[in-house]
Amino acid sequence: MSAEEILAIYKEIIQNPDKLKEGKQILEKLINTVPQFATLTCRIITSTELDSPTKKNISYIIKNVLKDNWMVSPALEQERNV
Repeated sequence: MSAEEILAIYKEIIQNPDKLKEGKQILEKLINTVPQFATLTCRIITSTELDSPTKKNISYIIKNVLKDNWMVSPALEQERNV
């Protein structure tokens, strides 16, 4: 999955109230199934090409998901060890 595809998922979560309610579950699933998901997310939120409000919203959404999964997700463990 590319950074552009991940960005599209974030935008869908941000713009759709039903998806926003399920955002944590959606992102936890992606963390555990998409290689380098956290790394690609960091690339997205540090991009100079993306508008600031979108980057801020993505940061708010992913912050707690990463915090809750940082030490327990095998996929994130692999990213920490890179």
